[in-house]
Amino acid sequence: MYFNLIKFSQRQGLLHYPFDKPISRVQQPVQPVGTNAEGSPLYECHDCGKPVPEDEIDSWYAPGDNRQYSLSVDFTENDIHEFSSAIKDIIDTYLTEYNKESPDVENIKNIISNKIKSLPHLDKIDNLTQMTGESFYGYGNKMYLQVKKYLEKFIENGNINDLFSASQISTQQIEDSLFTDIKNASKFETPLTYPVCEDCADKYPECISCEKHIPPDEESYQMVDGDVLCQECLDSGDYAFCDECGLLDNMDEMHWVESREASYCDNCYNNLKMDYEEFETEIEDAAEGKEYPFDNWFMNDSNRIYMNFNPNLNLGEDDTKVIDFLKSYQCQVSADEYIKGYCLYSGRTFKIGKLLDKIRSDEIKKLRKTSKDPAEIEREANYITSTVENLKNLFMNSTNRRSGRKSKLNIVISQDIHDIGSMSTGRDWTSCMELGTGSQQQDVFCEVREGGLIAYLIEDNDKDIEHPLARVAIKRFVNNDTGQSLALAENTVYGNAPQGFVKQVTDWLDSRQGHLPKGRYTRKGGEWSDAYRHEYELAFTHICNMIKTACGNNSWYSLMNNVQRVLHFLQK
Repeated sequence: MYFNLIKFSQRQGLLHYPFDKPISRVQQPVQPVGTNAEGSPLYECHDCGKPVPEDEIDSWYAPGDNRQYSLSVDFTENDIHEFSSAIKDIIDTYLTEYNKESPDVENIKNIISNKIKSLPHLDKIDNLTQMTGESFYGYGNKMYLQVKKYLEKFIENGNINDLFSASQISTQQIEDSLFTDIKNASKFETPLTYPVCEDCADKYPECISCEKHIPPDEESYQMVDGDVLCQECLDSGDYAFCDECGLLDNMDEMHWVESREASYCDNCYNNLKMDYEEFETEIEDAAEGKEYPFDNWFMNDSNRIYMNFNPNLNLGEDDTKVIDFLKSYQCQVSADEYIKGYCLYSGRTFKIGKLLDKIRSDEIKKLRKTSKDPAEIEREANYITSTVENLKNLFMNSTNRRSGRKSKLNIVISQDIHDIGSMSTGRDWTSCMELGTGSQQQDVFCEVREGGLIAYLIEDNDKDIEHPLARVAIKRFVNNDTGQSLALAENTVYGNAPQGFVKQVTDWLDSRQGHLPKGRYTRKGGEWSDAYRHEYELAFTHICNMIKTACGNNSWYSLMNNVQRVLHFLQK
């Protein structure tokens, strides 16, 4: 649709239409005011009024008072009627001829082909349909294009059904569709853009991302650090607004707060976090008379167990998809570079997100310059955009990439009341268990009093768990007959943890619990659980969880290991 209209505009002498923007954002530069000694056009700077050559123009912009070009086609009602009647006469005449005994099909095909070429006003009609496209403003020229398609197919293969199908479209339908096209063509208007010279542009703010000057009447957006961003860079999806202060920040730096369903910049998020110290006394009161059913798992009177985090540090399947795509464009990127977010392309270092945008833009520009059918061009352009956006989402949301930047990671499993109490308070994440604001905050006190454990992912130098990277809750269940306690890790991880975090916690729990009596268990602690109901049937549910874990992992080793665990469990 857009491609046809742009080509029509070029034939009219409007030569500056970009191929990578929708009609609503296509703009036409003003005419030059003269030429210099070398014959190059001179344009009047919109700010200072000086005539400047094109190579000294910093930017073009469209002020609010700009004029507009309108595209129109010179047709009369009689022209449309004459054309529609002529094409229907051809169809009806030679449909009758075809129905005679032993018709000369080849002769009929040649006659129809020649008569179509001599239809009155054909050139103007074709220009109109090329300008508006197959679906411009909805109904448009579909009826005429349908007739044209049927006739072309008949000329190609001589099938009477095509000629019959063309005859089913009335003269009135053809006329109505062409009149609709004429009306729609007049709706298209092109804003004029005006130049700003380099000297004048220096007083405009500069976009922190693309380094383009942002002239008046163009939208600019304030960043949290005082810089500004242009509309085009905002549309790239690499930045987001803070729901608290309304300023922009890089997507990687934003914090999603689940309990509030909002995103916050660093500054607002730090102000938002509740101070756990305010709740320490309440937590200690809740812990009076607390039982420690898993106390024998902890040694030397310690409430914490530390272990090295040893996941499979290879990048995941989604990460491999992004890397393979980049390498198909001769981009050089190692696993380490990918984790850091950079790669080498054409001798330059690019941020991977920006390079993906560049590849998308370059591919669509190349596509627009081809001679393919306009509808096919639009489908392929949409496919390119969808493919690259999916890859960008995989890259931006890669937990392996985010957590892979850290080194020397440890897991700490704790029964300490304050480690449990602060599971979502004063942390780099929030949940419904955040003290002071969370919808299920009262459950925290229940977890402290009679619940289970907590597992954190930390850096090696953060033994006091002041800045954990992630956590997963471990729920306590009690056998209804024997009173024996069972510990099961939740499925939901808060924070950023590489693959393997929950699995390593679960494996450690399994190694400590040994043989457990089958039967019905009741969950203790808070009412809320991300994964478990209040009642738990060990004999069946535990097997299902093992199978679920196995099927959710692409590793043959993991699959076989979990199958062996199921068989071993059934033998008990």
